[in-house]
Amino acid sequence: MKNKAALFFLAACFLFALPAQASRLKDGDFGVWLRTDFEKKLNSKWKVAIGENLRFREHQGLYYAETRAGGAYQPWKNLVLGADYSQVRNTREKGKKDIWYWESRLHFYVTPQMTVKGWKIEDKNAIDLRGKEAARDSLRYRNMITITAPWKWTRFEIQPYVSDELYFESHRRGLVENRLYTGVKTRLSESVHATFYYLRDSVKDSAGGWRDVNIAGTAIKFVL
Repeated sequence: MKNKAALFFLAACFLFALPAQASRLKDGDFGVWLRTDFEKKLNSKWKVAIGENLRFREHQGLYYAETRAGGAYQPWKNLVLGADYSQVRNTREKGKKDIWYWESRLHFYVTPQMTVKGWKIEDKNAIDLRGKEAARDSLRYRNMITITAPWKWTRFEIQPYVSDELYFESHRRGLVENRLYTGVKTRLSESVHATFYYLRDSVKDSAGGWRDVNIAGTAIKFVL
């Protein structure tokens, strides 16, 4: 019965992540995201971390790099509070060229969480204060729902999960981005945790149209 439930969950994850409509392949339709974190638990409620994000596109190579440091506080079992500061280097189109620019970002979040019959449900609510080079500063709200299955397969404790994250920008109306994840979380060792996922990233452009990018992602966390 457990095996049938697991297969049903994986099939649902796959169907949930499929694009609603097929489209021709274009430059930028596929990318790779890599994330590395080093985390230190100070006590039962506090932890700190530093990390790096690198993102690549097939037609232009590296286009995004982020270095961050922050901490999290868990006053109760069902609530996590956190904040971090990031320095981001990203590309932006200017004419027919991609130029690099800097962004300083403060990220604050509140995450209520609960477990229902072994299923972990998290609701991350975040605010980004974005100071941009040669562009308008902005405030961004993000909401991310994550559901993690109760199963832990093999000695690596493989757990399927799905997430959906919505982005709203202060100087633009309505939803501007939707990230839909499906993947697995693993525990490679006592001090090394990894997440492998597929992401469909839907982004609204300046003209109001939407483009979908398919991402293969990996996140590695080292617990110190």
